[in-house]
Parts: sequence; structure tokens; C-alpha cells
Amino acid sequence: PTIRRKLGFALNNLQPLDYSPHVILKPWAKVFSPGVMEAFLARTVLPKLIYCLQTLVINPQNEHIAPVKWILSWKDLIPVHHFVDMFDKFFFPRWLQILATWLSGNPNYDEVTKWYAGW
Repeated sequence: PTIRRKLGFALNNLQPLDYSPHVILKPWAKVFSPGVMEAFLARTVLPKLIYCLQTLVINPQNEHIAPVKWILSWKDLIPVHHFVDMFDKFFFPRWLQILATWLSGNPNYDEVTKWYAGW
């Protein structure tokens, strides 16, 4: 518990696009039991990933996908069901709304196809 508490405290200042905490935590995945590690990451890292996804600007004209790549970089430590839940709640509803809005106008379908395929 002491090591997890210290690691958790260090993660309080986790910033999006900072890969160093992932590098630091990866070896600990072999030390802690899977359940303990999942609970620890769900408490310390997952809220940061969710916030990053919630504040992600989805703009077909000016994409910034680095935050999504950063979120997905945690896939080797955080179980997939957390990603499914997170993207289902905080990404796809907004993404689909933007796509629907774009399609309701007079879009350039080549651009729409390119954007869609890019995701």
C-alpha cells in the first residue's frame, strides 16, 4: 500500500501527452496482482484519460489526434473494458454528432470519407 500510495500521489499531476508515468508504472504491473493494478489505474490514471477525452476538440477541419494516441498508449496497462466504456460514453456520441452535422449540409464526400477512414 505504501508504494501504491506514493505512486498515486505522483500521478496527481499527470498531464496529457506525458508518457513518463506510463514508463514508470509498466514494471509495477508485474509486481501487483492484476486486480490491484486495475483498481489502482482506475483510481489514478483513468480519470485523467476520461478528462482528456471529454475535453478533446473534434474538428474535421483541424484534427488534433495526439490526445487520442496518448490515451490509447495506456492499452497495455488498462483493461480493454475501460476503454470501451470510456470511448462509448465520452467520445463516440460527440464524434457521431459531428459526423451527422457535417453530413446534414452539403459536404464534400471525399473529405468526409477521408476523415472517417482516418479514425
